[in-house]
Parts: sequence; structure tokens; C-alpha cells
Amino acid sequence: MSREGQRDYENLESFISSYSLSTSISNDDFKLNLTKQHKRYYALIVFAAELNHQNFDPIDPASENHDILIYNFNNYIPESISEMGSALFVWLHGCYKICQQTLRSSIENYLKGIGSIEFDDITGKKNTYEVFDLVSSLPFFLENPNRHLFDSLKSHYSDLCASVHTATFQNMQNISSLGYFPHFKKENADIVASKFISIAEDFLSILCLMFPDTLKNMHYKNQDIIMPILDRETRHRLKEI
Repeated sequence: MSREGQRDYENLESFISSYSLSTSISNDDFKLNLTKQHKRYYALIVFAAELNHQNFDPIDPASENHDILIYNFNNYIPESISEMGSALFVWLHGCYKICQQTLRSSIENYLKGIGSIEFDDITGKKNTYEVFDLVSSLPFFLENPNRHLFDSLKSHYSDLCASVHTATFQNMQNISSLGYFPHFKKENADIVASKFISIAEDFLSILCLMFPDTLKNMHYKNQDIIMPILDRETRHRLKEI
């Protein structure tokens, strides 16, 4: 390593040793956004844990592809929620563009997980809009009350594509050094947190309405974590199921 490279590496070690989010967490706007995102992420984690705990199986036992379908479902749904956690983590540091890219990937994996209920080839689709087409044909989304949830995710996905492909200067986040982080910019943080919150609520609403028995069979403490996140219409519909 050159002398200049060694010096820069030593600066990197010093930067890592002193790295802290204490300045960000002392900001009320930061904490407000963090609280809202955490509540929704936590609710998703709880629902995913319940799917595993209850050995939930949404696949028709008579299906000749049952084992493949349930394998895909059990892997893609948790992975999508894991990516929500990754998105929140990079948001904490001010990596807003990366956060949006991760949210985009989360939607892709979520749809593949949901679509695995009926389509054993959905996880192999390279074109995500083929995935959207398949998922849109699920009986659940053909019901009018549920269609808006699919449309919402599709809209979010389209918006996030702009971030991934850097369509405008507003989507760019020019980082010249690691010293830029941790970073908090209220305007950008608000926009990305709002996307996170809406996507998480869509994910959770779909899971609850598609698999209501999982929600009903939960311990009441876990229900108490999830129910406040759902909008009034969804809570009302769940009472009628």
C-alpha cells in the first residue's frame, strides 16, 4: 500500500472508531420518523415470526408442486421483511438512495413470496413486471376491496425505480467521502420514511387480510402490536372475516 493509501486507511480507522449516531438521535424529526418506521417494521417481524411459529401453510396440500411452493413462500416473505430492516438501517445513516433501492428489492421479494401460493415459476422471473402480472391474477387481488393494495405496491415500485436508475438530479446522492455519514436531511428523510411506512403498511395489510387465521391465532400481545398499524377499513374487514 502506498504512503498516501496507508494514511487514508488510518483516517478510515479513526472515522470508524469515532462513528456515532448520537447527533441524529437527538433530533426530534429524526426520532419521529424512526419511531413510525420501527412500529411498522416490528409488526412485520412479529407476523413473520407467527407464520413460522404456527407452521402456517397457505398451499393446497393436493398441489403436486406443494413442496416447492411452500419452500418459496417460507423464504421470500421473511427475506422481504429482512430487507425492510436493511432499508431502515441505511436510512438511519442517511443513505437515502440505497434505502430506496433496498425497499424496491423488498417489494420484489414480497411479491414473489405472495405469488408462490399459486405459481411455482414466479421466483425465476427476471422481469419484475412479469411478477406483477402474475400476482395481479391471484384471486385475492381480483377482489375489489383488495385491489388497491396491489395498486399501491405497484405505484411504490415504479417510484422507487426512479431512484434506482437515477432518473433526475433529485434522485442522486453524490457521496465523495465516508465522512459524509452519518447524515440527516429532514426533507429527504421524510420522503423516504414515508415510503417505508406506506410499503410496510401495505405488506402487513395484505398478510392480515390474506391470512386472517394467522392473526386470530396469535397471542393477544402480538395482535396488539399489529392491529394499531392497520387502517380503520382493514380492521373493520378483519372483524367480519
